[in-house]
Amino acid sequence: MEPSKILTGAFHRQKQEDAHEFLMFTLNAMHEACLQGRKPSEESSKDSTPIYEIFGGSWRSQVRCLQCQGTSDAFSPFLDVLLDIHEAHSVKQALEYLVKAEELCGENAYFCDHCQEKTPALKSLAIQGASKVLLLVLNRSSDSAGGKTDRKVRYPESLDLRPYMSQSNRGPLVYALYAVLVHAGATCHSGHYFCYVRAGNGKWYKMDDSTVTRCEVASVLSESAYLLFYVQGTDGRGDSVNRPVGTGNKAHAGKGWQKKHKRRSCVQAAEPRREPEEAAAQAKSLDQWKHDFISILSILGRVDSA
Repeated sequence: MEPSKILTGAFHRQKQEDAHEFLMFTLNAMHEACLQGRKPSEESSKDSTPIYEIFGGSWRSQVRCLQCQGTSDAFSPFLDVLLDIHEAHSVKQALEYLVKAEELCGENAYFCDHCQEKTPALKSLAIQGASKVLLLVLNRSSDSAGGKTDRKVRYPESLDLRPYMSQSNRGPLVYALYAVLVHAGATCHSGHYFCYVRAGNGKWYKMDDSTVTRCEVASVLSESAYLLFYVQGTDGRGDSVNRPVGTGNKAHAGKGWQKKHKRRSCVQAAEPRREPEEAAAQAKSLDQWKHDFISILSILGRVDSA
């Protein structure tokens, strides 16, 4: 299988490239392809493509005035979640750091529209709408010169996303680990990629170029992962659950998106939107899209690194 010219147009032969950037470019290209041929009357649903139904989620950025207790919310879509792992020993700890409230005071005090003055405030980030497939990006870049941190960060086979959501008091929202992408190399500018994928029978396989080998989950969980793919499930075997997916809003996704928007002040409060978990949407089973997803991962495993 060879990548199409549409996918390779932004990349160069014989040059090291980044697998995460390639994945996001691929997803956006697939999204745009899904939009082709739609009628003008379908404009309102132009962002409701299979790509965003699978990978799409949304953030809620909130500022709470500590003087009047008023809140200002803003919502942003996402396809991937960038995690800072430089001080985290596990994915759960990195997620905790991501949603931890930040105090705004002194020169950084928040101007409250209700109080009509600068006041102390708390700024926080939380997941508002959960995606069907959760893509976690472990940021291993250590400096602007292409340095890389190879530290081991623990990641679970089963992840409850509920504590990191805006509706954190509801029942568990469990995800099962589905695929792991690993970068082998001393720097971010060179190296090699390979990946692990859990098949429909629950068994794990290592994909390294054209070589596919059976492996145990202990080997999967012991790697210095770069990308982690989790799918909403109930029993860890890949059985899909009837949960609505994504927000259907277009996201300009990429490695720098979340870094730029993380902890961003809410300039304008967005209108509350219906929670995706409560929206009426038809959930897709793994069997419907697993083949295409594994094909993408197979391509990633054959693209030398960045």
